[in-house]
Amino acid sequence: MSMSLRTHGSLQEGEAARLGRQREDFLDFSANLNPFGPPASALAAARGSDLGRYPDPACRLRSALAEKLRVTERELLVGNGSSELLHLLARAFVKPGDPALVFTPAFGEYSLALDAAGARRTDVLGEAEAGFS
Repeated sequence: MSMSLRTHGSLQEGEAARLGRQREDFLDFSANLNPFGPPASALAAARGSDLGRYPDPACRLRSALAEKLRVTERELLVGNGSSELLHLLARAFVKPGDPALVFTPAFGEYSLALDAAGARRTDVLGEAEAGFS
């Protein structure tokens, strides 16, 4: 079974309607949206940052994480969000024609990344009545 509509995050109007609700009735965290706004500490850090130096070619984030986690930098993959990382992983490990299984409902980017890599994707729809199992 293939999903007819694959979107990147965010509650869709039809999903809310199926539940007899409006989109505004939900706190939607699915697309990194925070209805409460950023924490004051994040705003302070952003204001104190030199945003003109982005991107960081040395990837200091990766070296700082490696030190904190006590791993080598080669063991970490840092990206511009989960979507980029999913596409990179699919391109690295999925060959055109490889079978791939996606349990849905799920983050739409899984299917998009597999399709872009040329996988033969099969979606398995979990049903709420069965506890999505």
